[in-house]
Order: sequence, then C-alpha cells, then structure tokens
Amino acid sequence: MGPSFCADIFRPVGGETVPAIVMWGPYGKSGTGLLNLHSYHYEPVYLPIAFFGYEDFEGLVLAEWVPRGYAIINVDPRVLVTLRVISAGGVLVKVKTAITLWRSAKLPWTIAPLEGLSDLFKEDCFRGDIPWTTFARSIADILPGRQQQEDIGAMVDPYTVTNDYLEDKRAYFSKIQVPAYIGASYSSDIHGVGSLRALEEIPHENKWLVLHSTEWHDLYSQDRTRDLDKFFGYYLEDIKKDWPQRSPVRLALLNFTKPPIVNKEFLDLLWQLPSAASRQLYLGSDFKLATENPLQSRTSHL
Repeated sequence: MGPSFCADIFRPVGGETVPAIVMWGPYGKSGTGLLNLHSYHYEPVYLPIAFFGYEDFEGLVLAEWVPRGYAIINVDPRVLVTLRVISAGGVLVKVKTAITLWRSAKLPWTIAPLEGLSDLFKEDCFRGDIPWTTFARSIADILPGRQQQEDIGAMVDPYTVTNDYLEDKRAYFSKIQVPAYIGASYSSDIHGVGSLRALEEIPHENKWLVLHSTEWHDLYSQDRTRDLDKFFGYYLEDIKKDWPQRSPVRLALLNFTKPPIVNKEFLDLLWQLPSAASRQLYLGSDFKLATENPLQSRTSHL
C-alpha cells in the first residue's frame, strides 16, 4: 500500500459533476504551513483580491473559483518528505483524486503552471555554472513535515556538472500531452527559465505562454482570473469559444522609467520567430563586442 494523502476539498453546492483544480505544493495545505500570504501582510496593499485563509500558498483563491463552478483540492504532501522524489507524488495524487471523486467516461486534463521551476539545479542552484544553494536551503528550513527531506544543497556542492540525482529532478516537457497554460514573470530569477523552456519543449500546439511584469499581483488579478477561467472552460467544461485563436505568446515589455507594455502578442518566443537572426559576438580587450574573435587577449584584476 502506498502513502496516504490528506486533502481539503472545496466544491460548489450541489451534487453535479464539476471540474476539479488540484493545488499541490510542499508548503502545507489550506494555509496551514509557515509560508502563506497572510504572514506576509500583502493582501491589503499588494494583492487585488480578498483571502479567506484556506488558500494554499501561491494557490488559487476559493472565493473566486468555487463560485465559478470549480472544485478546489488542496493536497497536503507533508507525508511525502520521506519518499525519494517529492515531485512524483503530485502527479499520482491528481490521477487518484480525479478518478475517485469525479468518475467520468470523458476525463479531460489540462495543466496551468503559473510560475515555472523545471530544473532546480540549472535554474537555481547552479545557474551559469556558479553554485548557489542559499534559496534551496532556506526553503528546506521552512517546509513542514517529518524533517526527513532530501538535502538538495548537499547534492549540489560537491559537483561541477550534473549527475543522475539532479537529472532525476528535471522536468521533461517532451512527455506532456495535455493542453498547457504557462505563466511566467520577471519578478524572480528562479521561475522564468523553466516557463520559457516549457513552451519550447512541449511537443504540441495546445500551449500558451503569458509573461507578465509582476508575480503574485498578476496571479490574483481579475484579468488573469478571467483569462485562466476561459482556458479551463474551453478544455474542462467544453465551452467552445474563441480560446484557440488567442496568440500563443503574450509578453510584457519592461520600460526603464515608464510602466510596462503588457500583453504584447507574438506567434512564438522572439528568438524562435522566422525574422530572428543569431550572431556570435566576442568581447575584446577594449571591452567592446566584435563579430570576429580578437587575436589579442588581456587579463586584469579588480
């Protein structure tokens, strides 16, 4: 017998079949963990929505989504800290929960990763081949559970290249076959790369990326809620509207002294467009970029 999972299920009144949104993360369910938005006191001044205290950290708000006809399932993964791969449990519990609670001949699936982290080694602990485990260790210190976690920081420190353990933590987007709504932001350096790589590597066309200029504020904005609701409605409730006609990529363009330009539409990531050109440049001893490899080199120390 496998591990047991605890979950809080919030659903609309009535007994009809409804689509379920599974919120799964390592921070504890329904606001019970040390990390929650109430503890940051962001709601009155930063987040454009009211919270009730039962939301998962960085999860969807019950007061918004249950009235829209969705069940919210907050799963507590704390029993998983004794297992080898924490991330695997999220997939298993989604399958088991959806099949057990809402049996249906047709069970459509979607995913909506609103902040990506697909390779903890390359995107956080060893970005640019520079070891930095501060964030990973700080998160490990606040996770609830039996305190028998994998020590990812210790696995990173002795190595200068990847290894089987770290590769096991990497998400392989080529295996994703379901429609995907991918969020990304400029607010954190640990999330953007994974979201962009997801759009590049998911092997089908039913994928959409929104790169916005904020993180939590955008997640809880009315614009994001309505947009995500249309995505779920099209695939989970068979509301056949104009969702597939949306631009596959919507970007926020940051200005230095002015507000960002948001929802700029593109057919693909900019470096994937047919009009994009790739050039290799070299840094010369005069600190200028050149198209040819400079013959002279110079070493200096600050």
